[in-house]
Amino acid sequence: MAAPLNHTTLALTPHRYPDGYESPKVPAHITVIPWFKSSILERPGVQDRMDIIMECAGVLSLQADELIEVGNSLPARRIRGGGLNWLHSTLYGELLSAGAKFSDPQWLGKNYTPHITMKPEDDIAKAVDMHFDEIAYIHNVAQDNSRGIKVFQYAPLGTMVEV
Repeated sequence: MAAPLNHTTLALTPHRYPDGYESPKVPAHITVIPWFKSSILERPGVQDRMDIIMECAGVLSLQADELIEVGNSLPARRIRGGGLNWLHSTLYGELLSAGAKFSDPQWLGKNYTPHITMKPEDDIAKAVDMHFDEIAYIHNVAQDNSRGIKVFQYAPLGTMVEV
């Protein structure tokens, strides 16, 4: 990869892409943590603590629910299910304590609204039940978050705790 990784988001992707997969845009996904500077992951201990959090999360069984509006013009479906809010708030707390700055802080913590955007090219948001045993690190090589190549890496969600 020629360019450095500048921004990262953590998401659940209904379709599994190969590690290192590159795409000009982010496909259908459920945001767990919005974009933040990738360099925060290089600070001592941060990635290790995030790995432990993900190991504790267990496999997530989620359901798409009613249509909602969230900050953009595309319709979205609310996502419900055990463990997702815990995973979000615990990862958010870890990254915040490490000094991360987020692109959309208004959607973090108590304002977190798990959803999947219904993009015209994707019909995945019509699924009712979804199960995730991995979380995607989606890295953007652009200086801003809107354009650039997105590179995918996955990390397992463990089974230490059944949620």
